[in-house]
Amino acid sequence: MMASRSGQSLLDDFHHSYVNLFALLTPPPGPDNHNIHESEEIKVTVDQGVNKFIDTARAMETYFLQNRLMYANLKPEQVVAEEIAELDNEIMRKDEVIKKFYDKLDSWQNKESFKSKASSSSSSSSSSLFPPPQPPSSSSSSSSAAAASAGVATTQPPIPTSGDSGPSSSGGYNN
Repeated sequence: MMASRSGQSLLDDFHHSYVNLFALLTPPPGPDNHNIHESEEIKVTVDQGVNKFIDTARAMETYFLQNRLMYANLKPEQVVAEEIAELDNEIMRKDEVIKKFYDKLDSWQNKESFKSKASSSSSSSSSSLFPPPQPPSSSSSSSSAAAASAGVATTQPPIPTSGDSGPSSSGGYNN
């Protein structure tokens, strides 16, 4: 069985099947190119090479998965530590993306405010087109408080009470 072989033997088999596959796909160098094989023969040979490559790749994958499973059973705390490190890296990467987004937003706001100042130098407005970006905070706040801090009006239509029958013909609610 292939899975019982050592990792080095599997790696050698994988390398040989990779080299053989590409040797089948490339024509040999030199003046011997006039000897063209039958297309069916080439197709069968390439299919066999691809199948051998896929089989050795699967055997290597099985070997590594078995070793990973054995490692996870022997040292589960190490696996958890690796997952935590991966999550920390992902959070850092996403924070960088957010920072770049805010930098671009500031840049565009500055360009827009400069453009509006240049086009209307006689009238100056104190409000900008967009509110300044607020970095994400870890504290929990309601959406209306966040909208109020961003300068967005949060008016909501009245909610009918249980005695209301819905909108009337005059456009309001019946009481």
